[in-house]
Amino acid sequence: MPSHIAVVYLTIALVPLASILTCVYALSTRSRARMRLPTILANVAAVTAVIWASSEGPALLEHVEQTATSAEAAAANEHALGSANLFYATGAMLTLVLITVWWVLRPGREPSVLSRIASTLLVIAAGASLITLALVAQAGATAVWTAA
Repeated sequence: MPSHIAVVYLTIALVPLASILTCVYALSTRSRARMRLPTILANVAAVTAVIWASSEGPALLEHVEQTATSAEAAAANEHALGSANLFYATGAMLTLVLITVWWVLRPGREPSVLSRIASTLLVIAAGASLITLALVAQAGATAVWTAA
């Protein structure tokens, strides 16, 4: 089994976990003190898994392109292109988390218009990461089942 596949399963677990923790941090002011570190660590782990999966993908894609039909190769390429979008989505979520947990939404800070905007942006980034993950996973599944 190619290592890309194993790392993809890790990514499929970590991106939703990071997204859920990000939403909890954004929406629950009472839990921010204890959710701060887990939210940061989950987001770092998710981006790391996405980078790792993306780094393992080219070797598998090259093999697929050499042995596959044009439809299979097109499906695999669509999946590969989507993985770049997943990196951007999870990277944006991580960046927003780092900015907000240390500044705008740090525990103990008084609610403000800026904190509401930051919370909204975090929820949007988490949703974008989940949607992008679903699209990339769907493209990967299509590539696999096209070859089957």
